[in-house]
Amino acid sequence: EELLPGYRFRFLLQREESSFITLVKELCEKLEVGEALTGEIQQAIASERRRGGLAEILESSESLAHIYNTEKKVRKVLHSAAALHGRVSHFVHNSSKIGVLPPEGEDKASCVKGDNGEEFIMLDREAIAAHGGWKLVVQQSHFLSALADTVTRIRTTENHLNKHEEWRPRDLNDISTFDMICDGDTVGVYLLESRGIRDLLTKIRPVSFDDLVNVISLYRPAPLEGRLWQKYVENAGKMENMYFPHRSIAAPLEMTRGLLLYREQVREILLESAGLKGQDAVFVERALRMKDPSDLQSARLTFIRGAIEREIDEKDAQKIFDYVLHNIGFTFDKAFSCTQAYISYRSAFLKAHHPVEYFAALLDSTGDVRDRKKRYLDYLETKGPKVFPPEVNYSGRGFIRENAAIRAPMSEACDMTAEEIETVLQERGTGIYMSLEDFLERLSGNMAMETAINMAECGLFDSLGMGRKEARDIVLAFYDEHARAGEFFRTHAEPSRPDSDNDSQLSLFDD
Repeated sequence: EELLPGYRFRFLLQREESSFITLVKELCEKLEVGEALTGEIQQAIASERRRGGLAEILESSESLAHIYNTEKKVRKVLHSAAALHGRVSHFVHNSSKIGVLPPEGEDKASCVKGDNGEEFIMLDREAIAAHGGWKLVVQQSHFLSALADTVTRIRTTENHLNKHEEWRPRDLNDISTFDMICDGDTVGVYLLESRGIRDLLTKIRPVSFDDLVNVISLYRPAPLEGRLWQKYVENAGKMENMYFPHRSIAAPLEMTRGLLLYREQVREILLESAGLKGQDAVFVERALRMKDPSDLQSARLTFIRGAIEREIDEKDAQKIFDYVLHNIGFTFDKAFSCTQAYISYRSAFLKAHHPVEYFAALLDSTGDVRDRKKRYLDYLETKGPKVFPPEVNYSGRGFIRENAAIRAPMSEACDMTAEEIETVLQERGTGIYMSLEDFLERLSGNMAMETAINMAECGLFDSLGMGRKEARDIVLAFYDEHARAGEFFRTHAEPSRPDSDNDSQLSLFDD
């Protein structure tokens, strides 16, 4: 909202028809068919879901036909689901999809407010565009979490406490950031991680934010299929010598090296060449995009009439119209590409200037996606910063900065619960663990033997000056000694029993 004063950002609601199998499940619950039978019905329908209507499904599935013929409730469920299919819908809210409307579009869409004050609208991309707005989709939201987390880490780092928002790029043309992008060193950068776009970056070598927006737009299916990136590279520095159907479209195509890449360029051409705006421009653009013969003929006449009024002869007007018609399939919302490029630039800027904090935050944001985390760790192993292994005296709840390196959390080494890690960290807050024996004495009453053995075998005690086998033996001996003394596994109200002949044997079933 700061970048676009007056524009309103609303979350999008989407209407989705309830599937046949969803209707069957809900009806089974209402009619109390039973879990076992419900599961059997769903399994039969799922394997035949491409068959079409109920009759086709029953004909192709012997198991479902048998249930249908023997169970009255099932017949009622299936007939009801078939009758409701296509008539029942539900609404879904995906926070990654946002509609942007200009001030003049405020009264064109109804808005519903959620419990927390969020505003929702239900418009498709075409309807939003017709009102002069656009639809945004925020992909790979773990990057957004990493960006926010990185800023927090930088602000709380001692060296940055007195500096004024060093994490914020002062402009969108930082040299170090673009040097890194041009080299294709973009692992960990939003939307620029894949091998394909990294190769494209090294070929185009963007040196400005506008270039970056264009690269992201060129790396889409239609422009890639048309190999527009080659023309983009070839046209560098040739703008004055390039051929255009008419000089009136040169200015709108200047920022894209003579290529028609954006819907905004189409609207600018319609305005500059034929003076079309408002509903006339929307009609002509839609006709060009949809390519319906009857609408195209009417749109062509509207465009030529407007061009002639602007002193462009009919022959040149035909050429302009045909040029747009031929290339409009490559176009995309520039506003959308700009938002994507801005997040890409922000993440690249932080990677270039604050790699430790950024990658620590990025690794934390990956969650349980092991392939993604492994990709980042493999990259850091060759490029840096260094990632230190988990260690009982230095690791935290997540990946943290340690000097000019990153320290992995204890959970990366072994399977520990959040409660167990919190116990270790709270006790360490009173002082580091001087030895393995010190650790065991301080935590033995609050930690299971299996967890301590697991920590030893995973190397969390390596820095305490012993091998993993030796650490495991020390843990076993410690717990065995205390168990013999009756300090562990003691019941709260029962008197202790005398030791048996085999005093090393412990039983969970003793009083």
